Amino acid sequence: MLAVLIPDLGLFISFVGAVSSSTLAIIFPPILNMLVNYDIGYGKFHWSLWKDLGVMLFGIVGFLSGTYVSLEQIIYGKQNQQA
Repeated sequence: MLAVLIPDLGLFISFVGAVSSSTLAIIFPPILNMLVNYDIGYGKFHWSLWKDLGVMLFGIVGFLSGTYVSLEQIIYGKQNQQA
């Protein structure tokens, strides 16, 4: 079904990469680090917590922008092929 909807496989690979890579490589590790460090504390001024939140924010922005661009290319690329 995906082959019919998305004839260009590169666009689908870009979408999967934007969704899964940013989630697995940038968003989940800070979450795990916050969970592990919850009992032992985050250090003076909670720098470890701020670092983790910053990395998560960076990952979320990358996730949203990459997913948006990939979906936009899939939708408008398909419309341009039909025209």
